[in-house]
Amino acid sequence: MPEGKSEKPMLRSTRIARSAITSFWILFLFVSLGFIAVISMTAFQLQHQIRSTTVENRALTIWEVSRIYENWTALKRTLESDQQRLQSALEKQTILRTELGEASNKLSSSSLLFDKKAHDIVQIAAEFAEFEQSEINCEKYSSVTEENSCHRIITKYSLDSILGNSSDNNSVKNVEEYKDLSDKITSLEVAFNEKYNAVERISDDIYNINKNISESSDKMKYILSSDNNAISFTMGDFLDAKRFLQGIESTWFVPDFSLMPPDMLTLFLVMAMGGLGGAIHLSQLYLKQLNDGPSAIEAYGARYFLLRPFLGAITAIAVFILTKAGVLVIAAGDGQGAAVSPFFVAFLGIISGLLADRALLMIQTAGHRVFSNADDQKVDRWAYGLKTALEALPGEFEKNKEALAQSLEVSVQKIDDWLAETEAVPEDTQRDISLFTHQSKGLLFRDLKA
Repeated sequence: MPEGKSEKPMLRSTRIARSAITSFWILFLFVSLGFIAVISMTAFQLQHQIRSTTVENRALTIWEVSRIYENWTALKRTLESDQQRLQSALEKQTILRTELGEASNKLSSSSLLFDKKAHDIVQIAAEFAEFEQSEINCEKYSSVTEENSCHRIITKYSLDSILGNSSDNNSVKNVEEYKDLSDKITSLEVAFNEKYNAVERISDDIYNINKNISESSDKMKYILSSDNNAISFTMGDFLDAKRFLQGIESTWFVPDFSLMPPDMLTLFLVMAMGGLGGAIHLSQLYLKQLNDGPSAIEAYGARYFLLRPFLGAITAIAVFILTKAGVLVIAAGDGQGAAVSPFFVAFLGIISGLLADRALLMIQTAGHRVFSNADDQKVDRWAYGLKTALEALPGEFEKNKEALAQSLEVSVQKIDDWLAETEAVPEDTQRDISLFTHQSKGLLFRDLKA
């Protein structure tokens, strides 16, 4: 009796622990697989939408839009860099113009002093050269020329001669000050020219920067202009999705789904949806265990709960590949690589993972058909595309239906049963209907009933 009492609490605690681990595992599957499914579905739908956009009678690709986006981003970076350079150049131009004004003021004030001092020197030199006062008609001594008398006065009697022959201290002082002012003006003129040339160079740089900014702005406007509506709308969708995906990829260790090759992205989506379908199946078993007791987990075992999502993912990939190859006819498609709706891909992945047992049985049946003898390959299928094919033929629908019945030597009621999918079409008749409607069997028949 004591042993029985101790056994029940241990069994209860074991079941609680097992239930907690199972709950955590199922929750982890839903979060991780749901996350991957959402990201891959978003990227897949983005690529599907871009492929449906045409520019100049050709379909866009995700890489072309990505290249346009990269060019646009490069132009934006160049524009921002040029704007910063322009701001810096304008500030530098303001400083240089201020310095140029200061240099000009210094040169002007020194020139006035030099003219005044030159007047005194001319008077002194004129006395030595015995010039008449009427011959001294200089107006601006700092810019004398060879033709005026001031230049002849100063050159005829050099400053050194004045210094050597004059005993007047004021004359000597005036000559020395005149020479100092002359050297100072020469230095100021050099500084003024340097500032002036610097202002000219920075003005040329500002002109070129403004030209580059205008060109970059025009290119960016053209990418998103009304004349380029298809790219403009597609770029808007691409940028929104890209920001969303980049935000996730910068936070989590996630590959760049948006730029994945379409086939690889499709397999990612199918695999994620298959695993998600497997997780849904496990959650059903788990809830059944809560309602009916612990028989579900104990019957299937921990390995089943661990491996069942992976089985769903692999089964979904197998079903999708066989569907694209035309071996399994589930939806309109002839296995020639036509664009597939992302919602169909997601649906196919989920049901393959959720109903993995039935999907595997369907795969096995398809395999038996492929590897069996010719006599064993007759499989009845549902004529889901027959009505569309008859409507596409010339003439009235009812007359085409009667002509098909006569060609197959069956009643019109039989044709109606096939159209209503209340009866499957035999294998031998499928080929005759395909020849009559000029449509492939993949477009006319499928294995699953609608």
